[in-house]
Amino acid sequence: MLWGLTQDALRKALFPIGDLAKEEVRAAARRLGLSVADKRESQDICFVEGRSYLDFLKERFPDRLAASPRGEVRDGEGQALGTHEGIHAFTIGQRRGLGVASPSRRYVTRIDAATGTVEVGDEVALLRREAFLERVSYPSGVTPEASFRAHGKIRYAHAPAAAEVWPSPGATARVVFDEPQRAMTPGQSLVLYDGDRVVAGGVIERVP
Repeated sequence: MLWGLTQDALRKALFPIGDLAKEEVRAAARRLGLSVADKRESQDICFVEGRSYLDFLKERFPDRLAASPRGEVRDGEGQALGTHEGIHAFTIGQRRGLGVASPSRRYVTRIDAATGTVEVGDEVALLRREAFLERVSYPSGVTPEASFRAHGKIRYAHAPAAAEVWPSPGATARVVFDEPQRAMTPGQSLVLYDGDRVVAGGVIERVP
């Protein structure tokens, strides 16, 4: 979450527990009698704990869900396999709840919001090397003039992977990983590191 901070913000920022491991933080919370000291960890959306995010969306944004594009579920060759009731119910890499029968495992590989088409395929179809970023930020405050090497993470639990980064005008960039990465998804953050230092980050705009 730090990739979007500017130098002005970082000058004013304090991270008092930034050098502590998670268990050390829990131990300190126990000593202080904090009720969250042993709270169960959540790697989902923290404010919808105990229910699905779809239930949360139905409760809070019924009008938006009603306007969510409906369409077909298709395979990689364009063959229609079924229909769905809204693209909001799908994410890249999803395997369950696709609503289509198949003798083998299928995953969501692409979502076309303009047509409402959800494309499914095998796990190999999830692998991509290249991503185009928007809203790119360089915490150092300096935009590189040439391409540079870094290690990119496409989600919290993703192991950083070697990549080449090409900065481009308008706070955009192109990232090409040395090896294909699984389920890179438009709308997710892609954060670039040099060791444990965040050197850049942005939002995935497109995955060719």
